[in-house]
Amino acid sequence: MPEAKRDRIGKDVMEDGADGFELMELNEAALRLRALPARAWTTWVTEAPNQEHRVRLSTLAEHLAGLPASDRRAALAILRDGRTPAQAAAETGLSEHLAAARVIRVLRRVGGLGAGGPHDATIGMSLLGSGAAERRSPEARAVALVYDQVRAHTPRRWRRTGISEHL
Repeated sequence: MPEAKRDRIGKDVMEDGADGFELMELNEAALRLRALPARAWTTWVTEAPNQEHRVRLSTLAEHLAGLPASDRRAALAILRDGRTPAQAAAETGLSEHLAAARVIRVLRRVGGLGAGGPHDATIGMSLLGSGAAERRSPEARAVALVYDQVRAHTPRRWRRTGISEHL
């Protein structure tokens, strides 16, 4: 943003009661952020992942193999077959929310997004449920990128990895 425009906006904000020193600190922070190299910015949440963030089905298979059988069947039904948590729950005997939470935790681990948290069931229902999600948190959007990659794998690739045999 040109300096003259920045100064006009700053003047208007200060007239509305903002502290001038805070505005200067914000400007300094913005300058430092702009000076960072492109690789310092996380593209994982903001853009489609590049090859560096590609989810491998072999990695997914390792994580699925560590799940209890009913959780693994639910995860496969959702991730491989595109079923909703409600459909996977009906097939496996798990609750709908538990199936959704298990899938989100697997996606987090495979995508390098942490181990999971208390919002996993909510994120799972939003992402995987039959209803369209209106507004997703950045955390849910990051998991959605991993989910989209997993769902993009063809049935042939799923068979080649041997994941289908985990049923």
